[in-house]
Amino acid sequence: MGALSQVGEQSFVDVKVVTAIVAALISLLSACVAIYFNHQSRKTALISVRIARFNAQQSERTRLLSWGKEAMDAISSCYIHLLTPTSEQFSSQKRDCLARITSLIDQGRWLLPNHEHVSYGKDKESAYTGFRQAALDDLVDVFKILISIDQKSDLNDAASQVMKSKRRFTSAIQEKIEPRAVEADLKNLGDSLK
Repeated sequence: MGALSQVGEQSFVDVKVVTAIVAALISLLSACVAIYFNHQSRKTALISVRIARFNAQQSERTRLLSWGKEAMDAISSCYIHLLTPTSEQFSSQKRDCLARITSLIDQGRWLLPNHEHVSYGKDKESAYTGFRQAALDDLVDVFKILISIDQKSDLNDAASQVMKSKRRFTSAIQEKIEPRAVEADLKNLGDSLK
């Protein structure tokens, strides 16, 4: 009976050990699965943040591009009017150009707020405190050129000045919307999805 009870106890211990080992393996496997899905969840969350950030940047670029296109059309129109003036329409064309440009300057303040607004120009309305960004400076330059001319002015010189402002405006907007950065952002976003 002694040998039989030892065999029974040994079998009983072996079952307990095997059960413990199986339970430990199941726990380890569960932990590994949890770690994997936690990693996947974090990866998905990071991708979602990147996509949201990219979409927000694209939204800002789209708003700025839309305003920039309208401003570019206005500058181009003013340039053409200066190159091909008609004496009877000069004043009305100039007035129309000035109205569009001044409106676009103020609309641009919504998209391109002034720098150093806390420390400079505190006596002005909030949209006018600080220093204008380059793109708005270029529109203001066009406005100043137009306001200073009359039919007796050298319109070719004025047109040349407007063209210089137009080129600077184009560059300033391009720096803001960063078209080359869009391609890089899309590539990075695509790479993160792999």
